[in-house]
Amino acid sequence: MTNNIPFRESHPSRTCTTQYTDHKRFKPHLRVDFNQRCGYCHANDIYLGGATVFHVDHFAPQKKFPDLRLNYSNLVYSCPYCNRSKSDDWPSTDATQNIANDKGYIDPCGEEYVNNFCRDPQGNIVPLSPVGIYMHKRLRFGLRRHQILWIIHQIRVTMNELHSELEKKPADYALLTQLASLNKEYLQYWDYITDNKANA
Repeated sequence: MTNNIPFRESHPSRTCTTQYTDHKRFKPHLRVDFNQRCGYCHANDIYLGGATVFHVDHFAPQKKFPDLRLNYSNLVYSCPYCNRSKSDDWPSTDATQNIANDKGYIDPCGEEYVNNFCRDPQGNIVPLSPVGIYMHKRLRFGLRRHQILWIIHQIRVTMNELHSELEKKPADYALLTQLASLNKEYLQYWDYITDNKANA
């Protein structure tokens, strides 16, 4: 597994101290704290419709633990795919027992989250522990959509780097050719996402 890639490059946190009477009002704070990414699959919201499409997930489900509905430490900025897949699933009757018999969920803000997943060189999410396997299956991390979103982001980062280089050397034909090729590849993957084929 030496060729595997760290699962995420940024670590989410929960810093909001404001109190609201509606959990949805926390979304702008969560978006900042979670670096505009789904706490579970790490998908960037810019590729999925932005904050308007993303959900406020209750880590310990509000249906089972209504007292935590407005507790910011229990909220996760989540893409709609992960939120719907997780739904009200929970391994115990105790909100603090998030794992039981290798089943359950790791808090995305916990330091140990990244120890349970990585990416293979193709961008697929790989589980690294029994609970990681459970989450991988339950949250459908094996869908090609996760790989495609990761690839799109890598291409975009490289394109931005090339644009910076072209500002220094605007007539560099090799850079222009590389950028054109990456742009074509980016658009192909983008079409895959926008055609809703990435649910399989």
